[in-house]
Amino acid sequence: MNNNQISNEQTQLIPPKPSKQSEQEKDFYKPKKFGFNLKVIKQTYGLYKIIFNDTKLKLKINCFLLISLLAISLLDQYVGYYIGKIPSKFYLYLLSKNKGEFENLVIQAFLLFVSITFIKTIELFIEDCIGFYWRLILTQYFHKKLFKNKIYYQLIYFDKRIDNPDQRIGQDIPEWVTLTSQIFKTVLAIPAIIIFYSILAYLQLGWSGLSAFYVLFIISFIFTKYLMSPIVNLTFQLQILEGDFRYFHVLVRKNIEQINFFRGIKSEKVTVNKMIKNITQKKKIITYRHIPLNFNSNLFSYLSTIVSYIVIGILVFNNKMKDQDDLAELGSHISLCSFYFIELAFGFTQFFTLSASFAEMFSHTARLAQMKDVIEELNEKNKLSKKLIVSQTKISNIGSDGDGDGDGNDGEDEIQVTSSTEDDVQLIIPLSDSFSNNDLIFEKKKVEPSYNQYNLNNKNSENNLENETIPNKFTKIKIVNNTIKFINVDCYTPDNHLLVRNLSFSVSKPSESLLITGSSGTGKTSVIRILGGLWKGRSGIIKRPKISTKTIMILCQQPYIPIATLRGQITYPEIAAKEIKATELMTEQEDKGDQKIEKILRFVGLGHLIDQKINSGKCDTVNEVLSSYGNFNSSLSPGEKQRISFGRIIYHKPRFAILDESTSALETDVEKKIYLMLRELGIILISIGHRDSLDEFHEQKIILSRGGGWELEQKY
Repeated sequence: MNNNQISNEQTQLIPPKPSKQSEQEKDFYKPKKFGFNLKVIKQTYGLYKIIFNDTKLKLKINCFLLISLLAISLLDQYVGYYIGKIPSKFYLYLLSKNKGEFENLVIQAFLLFVSITFIKTIELFIEDCIGFYWRLILTQYFHKKLFKNKIYYQLIYFDKRIDNPDQRIGQDIPEWVTLTSQIFKTVLAIPAIIIFYSILAYLQLGWSGLSAFYVLFIISFIFTKYLMSPIVNLTFQLQILEGDFRYFHVLVRKNIEQINFFRGIKSEKVTVNKMIKNITQKKKIITYRHIPLNFNSNLFSYLSTIVSYIVIGILVFNNKMKDQDDLAELGSHISLCSFYFIELAFGFTQFFTLSASFAEMFSHTARLAQMKDVIEELNEKNKLSKKLIVSQTKISNIGSDGDGDGDGNDGEDEIQVTSSTEDDVQLIIPLSDSFSNNDLIFEKKKVEPSYNQYNLNNKNSENNLENETIPNKFTKIKIVNNTIKFINVDCYTPDNHLLVRNLSFSVSKPSESLLITGSSGTGKTSVIRILGGLWKGRSGIIKRPKISTKTIMILCQQPYIPIATLRGQITYPEIAAKEIKATELMTEQEDKGDQKIEKILRFVGLGHLIDQKINSGKCDTVNEVLSSYGNFNSSLSPGEKQRISFGRIIYHKPRFAILDESTSALETDVEKKIYLMLRELGIILISIGHRDSLDEFHEQKIILSRGGGWELEQKY
């Protein structure tokens, strides 16, 4: 192996010793009151840096959208200025009773109002584009950070500073970008509108044209209802997608440990990015549907002003206007009805809407910025391995050893590298084959912790490790092909509670299958977590293959059921590659694959899932059934979920199957049938369980006891 090629499986970092919570972490736990201050401005700036500090293409798109919004806003103000001059001309022509000029002015005003209607419609369209595009950028940024270096797993299980990261991604991001796109332009115009038109607010509005406004309102309502109907349906569909998106993050959060066991992070990442793209596409369709709706809304908003002039004109030219000969009174009524009061009302409405939007936006800003800071901090800690300083005094070559199974990759020299930072770091790099044949001889034996280190007569000895010297080195991980071997491994919880001491066993062929048993709390599942790389063992050596569906698969008591088709439930974690094809046409190879999946489902006792849909007429072929989605998480019983998980084992046929209480919901005869099939397939088994019926399928048995002791039994 090239010395520069270091896989994640071979890199072990020693965590810092337990210490009191830092002041920074304490601050995260304290309830916070967020408001408009310099800090929230900096946080908002940090989110904008994410949006703009990306690829050159995205930067160009963002600049284009913002420049377009600025240009259309300036055009809006420009046209609005000429519209604002219209009332004075109407006063002139009405007071002089110049009917010809009045008619020309009505046409000019109508054209100006139609023009500004187009302008405002385009303006809203650009705001919507900015909203969904910024959401896509922010969401993919957080996905990239979360699905890297097991950050999501750390946030859920170890780092408690962030509550509900799924909610922050699924709700806070879309609400933040929506509010931001709405506020961006409006904030500059409202103060001027309110101040200017407040000066003229003392004027009173006449109601002579009330009936005309009601007619206008009814017409507008009919058009709005007609245009709104398809948008309501699309919005309903969007909410379903949003709900699925949120549910996915909740599902991942709940099952992140099993996903990491399966090495299914890449599959989940593809699925979740597909979901956000579907949401963005649906939002884009709704945005296009809003074009005629927004046009209608803005058009009738300005037509109401024209109607007011038309009504007043009719009254004036028919000599039915009150105080017809009093030009000052007439001008007062025209001014009030046509412009000032409407603009002032609009300004106040926008002001209150904007203030509420600011308050809501800043709350989302604080939550997103907090999550961003924590994720970046965790990523920086995980990058320590790239900044290691090789200490020659720490370099040691491990002596020769071999497993005697003929596997040339079984033993490898290793270099221990530590950093000069306060947090001790160890990097294990396998170099070459140099282990001798000094294998451990497994006989019936019992290993217990030393009494001078553990006071087993003390009732609190199981939880009190003050007298125990905790190893300051992680277990060395050696990647081999056909063996799982623990050599003097100490199993600790992440908070340094000893579970198993000096654990040693070897499994390399089906005739060496291992059963791990013991009472609750003795560390059975913890051994699997250490084997799977989620927890770090202390001291000793672990030899195992690199985890994949072809080498090691780990099944838990409550199987993970992803959002996928029935086919995807069996092929997981390969679901992403098989379920996102652009064509529905199946190749001959894929058809054979479906036949294999059908046989597996019927073997594990789930054939009724196929038969029910075909017999009910919902599907015509097995392929349609396998391609159908369903709420399998809620519709399947615990026993059926465990059958699904065994179907995955049979489908992938890994070298090793690690079964953690995986048959607890199955009948004994079903359990026997499945175990015999796994043995027939040549799969090496490591099981955790309490049933006596499991003994016949395993040649070795480890019994864990409290205080770190264990006993190994073998069949002779």
